[in-house]
Amino acid sequence: MAIPRAFASLSLALTLLLVVAPLCSIADDTLYPGEVLGPGRSLINGNYTLVMQTDCDLVLYNVCDPIWSSNTSGMATNCYVTFATNNNLVIHSSDGNALWSNNKSGGQGNHVLVLHDDGNVVVYGRGRWDARTNLPSFRLPSADQTTNEAEAAGVAMVINK
Repeated sequence: MAIPRAFASLSLALTLLLVVAPLCSIADDTLYPGEVLGPGRSLINGNYTLVMQTDCDLVLYNVCDPIWSSNTSGMATNCYVTFATNNNLVIHSSDGNALWSNNKSGGQGNHVLVLHDDGNVVVYGRGRWDARTNLPSFRLPSADQTTNEAEAAGVAMVINK
């Protein structure tokens, strides 16, 4: 009886591992409210990587080609990105000061930020936000543009100075 019971336990453990392991890797392209991307951490989907660099710049890459940047490089040290429960994406310095924000607070609710396999970064939920970084001719203008210039370019992200 000991051998079948051990085999059943091993089978159950292997089955759980095969089911749970893929679920843990599914969220590599997703940021949930309250989650943080620290220095060197990233979201990845296909050829696209959104990385919080150690120089405090949040950059979206297509393989090795940067296609968007928050232009916050060198503004502070040990920066991190938070995704708040109000759907606001914010880059903070190590002392907690906000350096950059998508300025799209959508009220409290269920939100999720997703990096799609076409390079688009989208916040789903109330107050949906779409970076439009997937457009073929899109190269995001400098994040330090004025709000009017950014909106005219179809950009919903403005740096806080």
